[in-house]
Amino acid sequence: MNNDILSLEVRLLVVKYGNRRVLEAFAHTRHSSIGELEQEIRRLEDSRTQKKRKAEKSIDELTAELDLRDAGAASLIKELAHKYEAKMFLPSLREVESFLRHHGVERKPKVRTQALPSVLKALAGLTEQQLRELMRECTEPSGKSIYYRLAHQIMGKAAEK
Repeated sequence: MNNDILSLEVRLLVVKYGNRRVLEAFAHTRHSSIGELEQEIRRLEDSRTQKKRKAEKSIDELTAELDLRDAGAASLIKELAHKYEAKMFLPSLREVESFLRHHGVERKPKVRTQALPSVLKALAGLTEQQLRELMRECTEPSGKSIYYRLAHQIMGKAAEK
């Protein structure tokens, strides 16, 4: 609330006196130059945008953090991660939530793309045979698209697999 009042008061000062005069008065109060104030403002803006832009890690970085000893399982997890990004593996948030819940992860992701690290951790707990089965399921063409099956579910018909 105090920030809201402060913001309104500063806006009022800017409207009443203009940016330049407000900056000059502020610089005079702090015993600094306008250039120093502008540099500080730029630095604050840069730090604010850096906090907002949190760099997403690549698949290689995420799988390296898992410290997988089995090379076969590691390559399968990377392949599944690429298929995940292409929405060929767990294409919807609902499927991601179900998969994570089934594998003991209680945290519910808000966005599918942000759930990738949790999905990779769950995959790391699977055997190589289970990973191969997941790979087979997502690469084996079912003949019918997800939209076809969804439309049939909505219309109350059994979707053919």
